Amino acid sequence: MKRIDVRAAVRSKYKGWVPECALRRLERLVHEDELNKMMELQEEVDGVSMGHRIMDYLGISCEIIGSERLPAPHERTLFVSNHPLGGVDGIIYCAMLGDIYEGRLKIPVNDVLMSVYQFGDIFLPVNKYGKQARSSIRQINEALASEDQVLTFASGMVSRTNNKGEVYDLDWQPSFIRMAKQSNRSVTPLFFEGENSPRFYKWARRRIKAGLKFPLELILLPDEMFRSKGKHFKIIVGEPMAPEELPLDHGAEYANKLRDSLYDFPERYR
Repeated sequence: MKRIDVRAAVRSKYKGWVPECALRRLERLVHEDELNKMMELQEEVDGVSMGHRIMDYLGISCEIIGSERLPAPHERTLFVSNHPLGGVDGIIYCAMLGDIYEGRLKIPVNDVLMSVYQFGDIFLPVNKYGKQARSSIRQINEALASEDQVLTFASGMVSRTNNKGEVYDLDWQPSFIRMAKQSNRSVTPLFFEGENSPRFYKWARRRIKAGLKFPLELILLPDEMFRSKGKHFKIIVGEPMAPEELPLDHGAEYANKLRDSLYDFPERYR
């Protein structure tokens, strides 16, 4: 089984000297031992089963509100969701929607989640550069052309706090509109109710204030996953929209308007 090795990962990216205390701190921060133990839950399982095993391991539960609005398995849709947790939300979607659609689900995710090979039948890699970028685009287009359901986190990044202190997605990328229209899929909005610890958002604010572009706070995401132990989450389903209802122009404006509407779901669909 492929194991998570923080030291090897650091040395592959940085050839200079790294203090031993820093390496030990990083190992604790990313929960290297716990992550490897979790990945040993069962080596050869599919993504849906692995999602449930991680939820069980962490004592996480989730309910879907408005499941009657979910498209039937034969109705091809593109789910669009906010991304409040940056990892656990993807795992929960994998388990919950994977159950409903019998594993016929594809979710583009970042390299961190792709490192858990048991999710390989559901997760698709998102890479922005070089040959890997072309491969990612091809795999996503193949998924959209298939009979599988597809879910995308429309902001492409984990939520941060806005100037009101609210946990909120960054700007949504309007590319989901083009993807839905070209593949003749409906768009079904999903609101994932949850948030990370205050520490995560504090790191993000400090990093932005310091003028650093690299999102240092992402190093906290493994720790945030373990901080979610015992929590109960909710997924709220909105009304599906046919592809012909989606605009041809002003995509960015429409995307953020749809994003904003998600945060009314808890009140609208309670």
